[in-house]
Amino acid sequence: MSTSRRNFLKRSSVGLICAGIPAGLARTAMGSELNAKEEQPLKFTRAMFAPYLNTTFRIHVGLAPVDLKLKKITDLKSTAKHPHRIAGSESFSLLFANKSKTVNFSQETFAVEHPELGRFSLFLVPVGKPEECWVEAVFVNK
Repeated sequence: MSTSRRNFLKRSSVGLICAGIPAGLARTAMGSELNAKEEQPLKFTRAMFAPYLNTTFRIHVGLAPVDLKLKKITDLKSTAKHPHRIAGSESFSLLFANKSKTVNFSQETFAVEHPELGRFSLFLVPVGKPEECWVEAVFVNK
């Protein structure tokens, strides 16, 4: 059976077009193009946390939630001896007091909830002496 070059190109072009349609439809149906903005990470700023100083943030540690109180917001560039060495346009830290002295934090990312800010993830590090129960998050915005 011989096929002319014209028929071969015609049939293979139609086949390629048909093969490409389901991929395009799948992307639209799944909404990956529509939800691209929602997948962008939240940019944390000092101004975002300032109104919530001395309020409670709930941290999920294993199965039990733990309440932390935001005690201090520090602008790292203004307190540094050499601010030009600190990267980013805005660098700050959040210092939380651990109300529950029975929970020992490890250095890791936790799910955090706040009534006004919603739910987000923070990388928290225990700081100070173990009996003081302080936890800190540091941010560097470019």
